Amino acid sequence: MQQRQEQRQEQPQEQLSSQSVPPAESPTQRPSLRQLLRLLPLDVFVVSAIAVVFESKWAMWDIFVVEWLVDEFALPIPTAALHISIVATAFALGCPVGGSIGDRLGDRRMHMVVVLLAALFLLYLAMGPWQLGALAITQRRALLYVYLVSDGAMSTLIEPQLMPEMLRLAEQQSRADGGAGPNEHQTNFVTSVGQTAMNL
Repeated sequence: MQQRQEQRQEQPQEQLSSQSVPPAESPTQRPSLRQLLRLLPLDVFVVSAIAVVFESKWAMWDIFVVEWLVDEFALPIPTAALHISIVATAFALGCPVGGSIGDRLGDRRMHMVVVLLAALFLLYLAMGPWQLGALAITQRRALLYVYLVSDGAMSTLIEPQLMPEMLRLAEQQSRADGGAGPNEHQTNFVTSVGQTAMNL
């Protein structure tokens, strides 16, 4: 009888102790850089390379075009810098439109990007500041404004597509590998790759 009572007393104590102490959670392992690189398809790095080349044009504006405007049209430096703001203004106003168009295109957004990059390259060749020397100064000035607005307008359709496309490619690769989609580490890594490419 005493043994049975002791066993009954020990059982509630064991149940209480098991309920009071939560089970130890297995620590989540953060993937290494090599593992993250292996998870990403090559297309992500191709898009990031496109972003590097595309964003380098802003450095060209800051370094070369202001000086060219001062020499070519005898503009004061503040006025020349104000001309560059035309591109930035067109870009800022048009980015929501460009993002909306990219959302509607979905998987086909990179087709638009490639076509616009080719058009932008032709614009640089045909109407860039270095191609306007044969015209009269009034004609050069008028074409310069067309060039600035066109550059900013096309940029609004190109840049908002790059980061969503990189994330879409990463998610597509993750699903192809049997996953449910990109995890937090993968999304953060793709975002950091894209931001690094755009800020180089």
